[in-house]
Amino acid sequence: MDSVKKFLMYIILIILLYIFVSVCSYAFISKAYKNINDYEILTTKPSIEILESKATYVNGYVLARVTNNTGIEIQQTYLKLDFYTENDNYLGTKYAEIGELSNNQTYEVRSSFKFNGVDNFKASIVNSIAADSIDNSDEDSLVNAVMPLIGIAAVIMFFYYIF
Repeated sequence: MDSVKKFLMYIILIILLYIFVSVCSYAFISKAYKNINDYEILTTKPSIEILESKATYVNGYVLARVTNNTGIEIQQTYLKLDFYTENDNYLGTKYAEIGELSNNQTYEVRSSFKFNGVDNFKASIVNSIAADSIDNSDEDSLVNAVMPLIGIAAVIMFFYYIF
């Protein structure tokens, strides 16, 4: 019975450690993001409103609201984001699919990026792009699939060498 209590105590300690690490990681990561206040909107119709734009040194995201103020229905549109460094060196472009917008319809879109040292960006609306340029935000799907397996392997190795 004593070993069962000891085992349950270890499980509780592991759970508490997991919660502590998760909370600290969230706090650290959320403080690492800085606002990008330097941006330029190149399109007036349809209108683009940047709701939030944040970046760390290696990645970030832009949350925008697109409103169709053209008076007609728009077919298959994309939000184009060109990213630049502090010295206006071009880093890359991301596209986020908006789709069809009827007159006065509003659509919110979020686009994630992975560029180093983003300081500013330019936003515009385009009607067509190359098929391989659409932002699907699934770039890390393999890493996200493998990480739990690495964690399980580490726990198994830990218990194998301890007991």
